[in-house]
Amino acid sequence: MRTRLLRGVGIALGLTLLAGCAATGRIPDLPPQAGAADVHALIRAEDAQDARFQVVTDRPFLQVDLAQRYRMQAYSTLADATAKRDFIRRFVEDAAALDRDAVAHALDRVPETAIQRFAETHGVSLGGEPPREALRAAVRRDHDAHLAAELARIDGLADTAALDAYWGELSGHVESSIMNRGRLARRLLTAPAVPVIEGWIAYHNWHDDRGPVTPDFRQSVLLEPAAGMQTPVGIGASDWALLRKHAPLVVQEVTEGGAYPAGYDHFGTVSLTGADLHAATPAVDSDAPALYAFVDEKTLQGQSVRQLVYVLWYPRHPKLARFDPEAGPLDGWTVRLSLDAEERPVLVESVSNCGCYYKIFPGAGLEARAAAAYAKPLPKKHFHLEQDVPGKFDAVVPETVAGLDGGAQDLVLYFSAGHHQLVTVRSRARAGELPATRAAYALHGYDELENLPFAGHRASLFGQDGLVRGAHRAECKLLTPSGLYHAGHPRQRETQMIYFDEADFDDPLLLEHYLRLPPGAFAGDA
Repeated sequence: MRTRLLRGVGIALGLTLLAGCAATGRIPDLPPQAGAADVHALIRAEDAQDARFQVVTDRPFLQVDLAQRYRMQAYSTLADATAKRDFIRRFVEDAAALDRDAVAHALDRVPETAIQRFAETHGVSLGGEPPREALRAAVRRDHDAHLAAELARIDGLADTAALDAYWGELSGHVESSIMNRGRLARRLLTAPAVPVIEGWIAYHNWHDDRGPVTPDFRQSVLLEPAAGMQTPVGIGASDWALLRKHAPLVVQEVTEGGAYPAGYDHFGTVSLTGADLHAATPAVDSDAPALYAFVDEKTLQGQSVRQLVYVLWYPRHPKLARFDPEAGPLDGWTVRLSLDAEERPVLVESVSNCGCYYKIFPGAGLEARAAAAYAKPLPKKHFHLEQDVPGKFDAVVPETVAGLDGGAQDLVLYFSAGHHQLVTVRSRARAGELPATRAAYALHGYDELENLPFAGHRASLFGQDGLVRGAHRAECKLLTPSGLYHAGHPRQRETQMIYFDEADFDDPLLLEHYLRLPPGAFAGDA
């Protein structure tokens, strides 16, 4: 239905959409710096900046990420000078640590020849060491000196007024996130089509199927985590143990002799090919099935909650109709599993890698707790957990998942052919008969996608705008009047937005906003 509606809207818009995807607005140039502090200019010139992070432009030894952006909101709640000074100090120290790590990783994505040119033009002595390591060391020295001076400056601020002025100056120089940069410009460039697209979005929300789906697959294959996988670099042993334990079983619908190559329905290992980044093309080896995973942590209901994130990639979203704006290179899905204090699954979230089709599949135990806490569901809601979100789309909660007991490989995910959507979630105990045709998949660290081997060095699958390189599709132009940036384009973690950019998928309070969580939802049995 979504594709059919988009086809009609596309015809109605006509030439209006020739404006296409408006520019996001050029990232501001950093102030000229002598020596190694100008490394950010080098990183950007080589298309190696990580879209998750934004530089504080007048303090280029600081970077912030999405979690820190949300932390910034807490400053306004502080009253006395001591609390404000402590807050600012911690924030600057964390932003400096992030910058130190981000720059170190980004330099892996810069060709050595570019590093040598940078050293020559900026007077950085490499001392006969390998250029990359020598520049890292120079940057660390420069960075540490800037940080020490900045902390001394903070300690010297006399009173609340001075602290407030400092904070206003710092926060005002944080770059805009790619998630909202250039939105107004896109709407203005396509103004005649804005009411049409907004009407379609409203209809889409009203008409969307929000109920459970039975995975009636004629043909399917079961993919299981391979045995004997080694811990990836960058993932701690305890995190890896959790990711291995809860790694899902995947039932993948397949088609044979269809309108597109059968390999499009098999997720796999990602690589980048091409002579340079301007011509970089993503590829997925369907003969090497793989999931990419990481562990996140958020504070929910005042409690630290571990979240296991699994991401898969298909070679392509096939063209399923004469006009299919979703068709394009690379397609994929993200599944996030939130654990309780006893490391048992509480609920599952799912979203396309572009941010579309966000759904929540709560465990049956969580719904039972909600039923005990709330007398009845809200009007027009089926589950006690469902929330009425004022002025926004309500979360799609198709069904609850019964039988999750926290055992190894207890989760079964069902993905459709062609559309590559997660249609339902089952516990292994309730999954019934699983496909006889089976294969093993490898589990990789997600950060491998951000550091793929490429042309003698490394490169990210994602450009500096957070989008998968070379994965443009027609949906981008079609929905430009909404202000969405490259709608339907697969993107990097921490840059995904859901429900037509109404919310960040990685908002730490997302579940508290979109669900009526009962008290102690993640506390376990204690």
